Amino acid sequence: METAKFSTEGLYTYRSFIKKVGCRNLAQTLADSGNNGWTKGTHAKYGSVRNALSDCREDLNVRLQFPFEEKETLQFIGWMLQKGLASVTISGYLAGVKALHKTAGFAEPDLRTSMVKDVLRGQKRADQIAKKAETKNEREPITRTMMMLMKHNLVKLPKEERLLIWAFCTLAWNASTRVHELLGKKTQTFDPTTTLTWADLRWDKVEVEGEQVETLEITIKHPKVMRGSGDDRIVVFSLDNFMCPVRAMRKFRASWGTEAKDDMPVFRHATGRCLTARRLNSTLAALLVQMETMGYGKITSHSFRAGIVNEMTDEYSEEEIQGVGRWSSDAYLHYIKKPMAKRALIARRIGKGLKRL
Repeated sequence: METAKFSTEGLYTYRSFIKKVGCRNLAQTLADSGNNGWTKGTHAKYGSVRNALSDCREDLNVRLQFPFEEKETLQFIGWMLQKGLASVTISGYLAGVKALHKTAGFAEPDLRTSMVKDVLRGQKRADQIAKKAETKNEREPITRTMMMLMKHNLVKLPKEERLLIWAFCTLAWNASTRVHELLGKKTQTFDPTTTLTWADLRWDKVEVEGEQVETLEITIKHPKVMRGSGDDRIVVFSLDNFMCPVRAMRKFRASWGTEAKDDMPVFRHATGRCLTARRLNSTLAALLVQMETMGYGKITSHSFRAGIVNEMTDEYSEEEIQGVGRWSSDAYLHYIKKPMAKRALIARRIGKGLKRL
């Protein structure tokens, strides 16, 4: 009996069962049922594994006889690694080898010895690093032009949503924060030990070149760069341009009025639901749709992390850039020891550059 998905023809033959039952007619009946237990797609997949084994034998000039022991397994895995196959693909091929043992009349071998597990684990980590590097290369930093485009397109949103999104964008850009240093991970609940709340913000002033400049200090709980060392504090400064984070945050807080309670998350929708990275990413895609048509890569909430740092590359030292980005390094430790006025001057220099837009 054959259907579009199943068939009695496949990798099982009477030879798969003859040693177990001794009767060819009975063995063929079992083979027909065994083949019907796998889809045609599964048979084709395991057939490709059989072809790969044949290629491996030829390339390495080895026998690779069934039943497999650790030697044969490692030879096959090594051959696949040299072919550039990913760990998930190799695992799939090993599953195919076990299935082929059954169709050849052997018991399923234990292919995943301790040494094999180490090799597969190592390849999995290498694949993850490569994928992460590829993703990072595709992600675009938020530029000043993009910020201006977002500001322009925000008029399409309701006022409360407009204030929320712009407050986050200006703060994340100027503070060079990681997205989950500011946002919760869920819409209806939040973790007060990690999510930014109103109690984590403090407005103040600092004198810069004889002028009083308003500041906003943000307490980052459990920061990545200071893991195990307590909270981190970031200070952003008032800027005389459209990207001023202090002004945007003041307007956003005013929109909440008395509801901006110390123990509540800062970045919430008017409905009370928390703004999440996923929701923000969809909003960014809508606000920056023109950038996609111009051939830019992926723009996500994490793109703010490299925003201001990207703007500093031509005019600032590596030490200052690492400091603003809070990367783990001696330069970072040096930066946080600088006087507040010095850091404010850096912010002002960047701000003056923004006025040219």
